[in-house]
Amino acid sequence: MWIAEGGKDPQAKSKALAFSIGGLDGAPRLLQRYFTAFGVSVHKSPANDFDYCVSSSVAYEVFRRLGLFGTAKAGSKRFPSWFWRLSQRQRRIIVAGLWDGDGSVAWKGEAPIHQKSHAIIRDLYHCLLLDGMFSTIKATAHCQLRLALSRSTDMTRFVSLYPLWHAAKRQSLIRARSVRGREKTTGLWKFAGIWDAVSAAELAPGQKTKIYNSGGRYDNSVRAQRTAFAKVPSLQPLVDCKLAFLRVTAIEQVQQDFMYDVQVEGAENFVANGLLAHNTNARRQFS
Repeated sequence: MWIAEGGKDPQAKSKALAFSIGGLDGAPRLLQRYFTAFGVSVHKSPANDFDYCVSSSVAYEVFRRLGLFGTAKAGSKRFPSWFWRLSQRQRRIIVAGLWDGDGSVAWKGEAPIHQKSHAIIRDLYHCLLLDGMFSTIKATAHCQLRLALSRSTDMTRFVSLYPLWHAAKRQSLIRARSVRGREKTTGLWKFAGIWDAVSAAELAPGQKTKIYNSGGRYDNSVRAQRTAFAKVPSLQPLVDCKLAFLRVTAIEQVQQDFMYDVQVEGAENFVANGLLAHNTNARRQFS
């Protein structure tokens, strides 16, 4: 929750730690309960109902040594370097706290989180990816990055793996995961390179807007995407590819007892049963 709603300028001389948590139901009580256990007092700002302060040189030094300083306004907050050395379960607890503090309730089929600290969003993306969730990232107003979950399968997985404390946000994800019809997060239209090609193409007036609308943004059918991108000369190889527009209908986890990595030095790619395959180029051979 500190990563979401806490802040400390590393150059500030004060030893106080600031928490802007007054807008989260139950968060002030949780903060007080935590620090009171260490004999540290939590003070509410007399100016508003949102800001709280922890004045403790010991807490200050602990947070500094853990690499937790940074402010949302400066966009300098990030997961600490040791975050990736934690176990997967421990990382999930930290991410749940971040989502409790900074994530929004699911709305119109999406569960978003906004941050000026772009490093947090990018690390969060990779953390979710490790758990098999495919979120989307895009730039929004006020120099923020927006990460969102929009697939019902991802929301289901998020609720099951990440111990959210905020009841309203958890319930909104549970409700949103039952809604179908927006499963286009991993569609081709999400890739910026496609739209760079559309932008660079010499097309008739209004044609680029038509491609944008029918290329997946408002019509996610395979036929609409193939037809739209066919009008861009540089994307013709993509349109002609037999694999590019196949839709994923199911994902199933499988387990094999043995895996063989066959390697021929200098020829890491090979054709097997008519399919072009590759190995890890790991400088070792198995027979």
